[in-house]
Amino acid sequence: MASSAVKTFVSSCRRFSDGSSDAEDISNLREVTEIRMPLHYRMPFPEPVMLEQQPSAEDQQRHLRGLWHELVQHLRDLRYLTEKEFVRYHQQKKHILAKPYLLNPVLEAANCYLQEEKEWPELAVLLPASGTVDR
Repeated sequence: MASSAVKTFVSSCRRFSDGSSDAEDISNLREVTEIRMPLHYRMPFPEPVMLEQQPSAEDQQRHLRGLWHELVQHLRDLRYLTEKEFVRYHQQKKHILAKPYLLNPVLEAANCYLQEEKEWPELAVLLPASGTVDR
């Protein structure tokens, strides 16, 4: 997306978040999330039941990075990740599978979210007890 489109999207998100959005904001958000983003962030291979052969290790890694990317984006949108942590993640995202400790801020943010989750409290047990991963 062009810089002005990103600024428009971010300002529409902020107005939506604070409850002051209008029809134009909603239209901007739908354009990006329903039309543009699915084309750019689609999964690199189809569902396993549709595969004729196993995906390559490279495709599997790209898929995992894509899942982490989605989680990070959601945690940032919900304000569990700071802007600084979000930017740092994007700077290091190609290295997260080889250096899992780079995900510590993401795990801490997910832990904060899960501690507040009332409907699914049992999800909190899925994270490491310390909230960090080994170097």
